[in-house]
Amino acid sequence: MALLALTMIEKYKLPYDTLKCMKMCIVHELGEVYVGDYTPYDKVSKEDKHNQEREAIKKILNSLDFDNDFLELWEEFEEAKTDEAKFVKNLDQLEFILQASAYGLDASCFERCISKITDENCKEVLNSLIDLTKGNEKPKVIG
Repeated sequence: MALLALTMIEKYKLPYDTLKCMKMCIVHELGEVYVGDYTPYDKVSKEDKHNQEREAIKKILNSLDFDNDFLELWEEFEEAKTDEAKFVKNLDQLEFILQASAYGLDASCFERCISKITDENCKEVLNSLIDLTKGNEKPKVIG
């Protein structure tokens, strides 16, 4: 995601704080180190997921011996309260679809993720990806 953020910010000359976006891309994954990556099939509430990831991040950050803004950046991402956080949220959805497409799945099958992408530049990349993946295998629903 950090590389995707850097690439899109530079390609489209976006007005975002590049370092902040890259840090946010990396930090948002920290909670999954201990918690794992929940899917909608796991039926975990947003509140439970948030609390579990927050505790995991605090556990990781407690091992660092320097002051940092990592927890605040994670909270900012979670709350999508800044332009950078909203952009990174869009990238998170786009990256998921890109990864699924790399496994041969048709990108147009991910309506839930697609509907969360509101950034015009991310939509442009997504539409190009959908055009490239039309006709690929449809995802199999598990469960």
